[in-house]
Amino acid sequence: MSVPEVIVHRDAQLLAKAVAARMVTRLVDSVAARGTASVVLTGGGIGIAVLAELAATPARDAIDWRHLDIWWGDERFVPVGDPERNETGAREALLDHVDTDPARVHPMPGPDGPDGDDPEAAAARYASWLEAAAKPEDHGQVPEFDILMLGIGPEAHVASLFPGMPALYDERPVVAVRSNYRTYRTFEHRTYRTFRTSNYRTFEHRTIVLSNIELSYFRTG
Repeated sequence: MSVPEVIVHRDAQLLAKAVAARMVTRLVDSVAARGTASVVLTGGGIGIAVLAELAATPARDAIDWRHLDIWWGDERFVPVGDPERNETGAREALLDHVDTDPARVHPMPGPDGPDGDDPEAAAARYASWLEAAAKPEDHGQVPEFDILMLGIGPEAHVASLFPGMPALYDERPVVAVRSNYRTYRTFEHRTYRTFRTSNYRTFEHRTIVLSNIELSYFRTG
């Protein structure tokens, strides 16, 4: 396994610009090589700042946005359009400004979705969408992604998972997390471990961890 590389920037703005530039390169290369690419978005101050920088750079036009599949790694279980949703922030910062294929944008259902006020059922539905998108060569319940964005919060939480939560040990790919934030999210510890223990070394190379504390991201490979 390759050794992670930690890259530290002096402030949040430089971090956001640097990550946005790497995302352009990765997505352009992936679409050129395979005709498609996939990205998993996150929220938070730095995560949304990266998307805003991506929208602002002229290089964004080099990306064939209609050939991107866009997923979310965590989401608050609130209605569509709620300012607390990561989807809302992503649309305002980036997705409303680029020509995506609506059929390839996959937000997590909220309480106004087909499962109503049942986050467990909504999480299971999202898991079924992921499984349907996975190919035989992905060797798992979720697709192999080109970019997975993860944020680290001030309490060391990642993807709505706080230290000590039982959901950290859940074996399902999508799990409803009940906390003060009333969130559910996916791609938590179990799925990341699945990638690390199979053939996803290339996936690890494309993992970006954003921290508003250390202002760094890492890659492997």
